[in-house]
Amino acid sequence: MRRLHWITALLVGTAALGPLSTPASAQLGRLKKMGADAIKDAAKTKAGLAEPSANSSAKKANTTITPERLDLVLTSLQPLVATAELTLAAVTPRAAYEAKRKAAEECVSAAQKSVSPAAMMSMDEKSIARLEGMQKQGEAMEKRVQAAMARKDAKAVIALRDSIQVLSATTQVIAMGGRCAYPHQPPELIALEASIRGQAYVDGSEQPWLNGKSAKPLEPTPEARKAMTREEFGLLRERMALWAMAQSDPELKKALEGKFTAEEIAALTAKSAELGRLGPLFKGGALGWVAWGDVREW
Repeated sequence: MRRLHWITALLVGTAALGPLSTPASAQLGRLKKMGADAIKDAAKTKAGLAEPSANSSAKKANTTITPERLDLVLTSLQPLVATAELTLAAVTPRAAYEAKRKAAEECVSAAQKSVSPAAMMSMDEKSIARLEGMQKQGEAMEKRVQAAMARKDAKAVIALRDSIQVLSATTQVIAMGGRCAYPHQPPELIALEASIRGQAYVDGSEQPWLNGKSAKPLEPTPEARKAMTREEFGLLRERMALWAMAQSDPELKKALEGKFTAEEIAALTAKSAELGRLGPLFKGGALGWVAWGDVREW
């Protein structure tokens, strides 16, 4: 009787099994890919000043790059850099993962069309024992999730919940007689999700705000807010980003020729190591730079 009840519950779950639920990492805003042509076009109009909005004071903004102002912008960006690097590193693994997820969803859809409740109810003892063993494995994982939450190990929580989801879906597919392969999230996506939503996973707090380019809102330091306006901060970051991207793009560098004073170039060159790290993040869209909409008001 116990097994009959368990198989019935499995049948209900199988009937409800649709596309794989989207993991939190897949809910992140997709990276905005900017091609070389788009960057060149942007450089022609944005190397010196961005187009201000009609009600903006940006027309009077001081966008001069000095060593002091450059340090203020770089310091304000620093909290976003690690997550931005993880975001960029996850682009290729994410694409491969989503392709496997799509294949699994198509496989499940096909299996559901041919599922036989009568056959499931008459499964042999070996098959039932295998499925019950998988169920116990899932219960053990749930206990590990609680232990990981207690020690505030966000990566472990995310990885274990992903494994539980895959195990649960695989159990239902096996019961249907299917052979659908469910993918696990790659380590790069787990690391990214832990960086962005880690605290929410271990204490149930509100998830951080996302803007599609950076994992967290850009909060300029008090020193930066005192030294410049919000528009000036955004425009300085924009000019700095263009210079950083141009160092690895000969065509863009050519387009920017004459857009920086000798003093500005000296200040930027002095920070070439830091800017060299940020250049790919700006170019790949992992760090915002085109406008200042992601910068908090002050």
